[in-house]
Amino acid sequence: MYYILVIIVASFFSYPLLMENEDNFCASLEKKAWKIIEEQNEELKYISPILTNMGIYNSGIIAEKYVSKKFPDLPPFLGCNLYYWVLVINEDELQKTFVNLSDTEFQDLIMDSLISSPEMMNQLLNF
Repeated sequence: MYYILVIIVASFFSYPLLMENEDNFCASLEKKAWKIIEEQNEELKYISPILTNMGIYNSGIIAEKYVSKKFPDLPPFLGCNLYYWVLVINEDELQKTFVNLSDTEFQDLIMDSLISSPEMMNQLLNF
């Protein structure tokens, strides 16, 4: 019984990292979210390589900021992992997330992410 529990916990934490080929949970969450968004919006597939080269997404910064606000009592790595599993179970949850964010909350999320990442800010300014 103990071994089964260990395997379940190990899978819970390793699956997002392995499936998204990332080294942190928040980057895995961003990558999963972007895949869902691209599937629903065909034209975004052309923007994705540009954003990747600029380091705009898949860094985990935006996901970390979001889950810190959504799950304030959890460390960001755990919140990102939990929300990754929410998206695995129900991809429609991502759309609900964006619908429920006010314009101000969305702007705050983006600005907080930019301010906390000098590399991202530098990439945007040099684009």
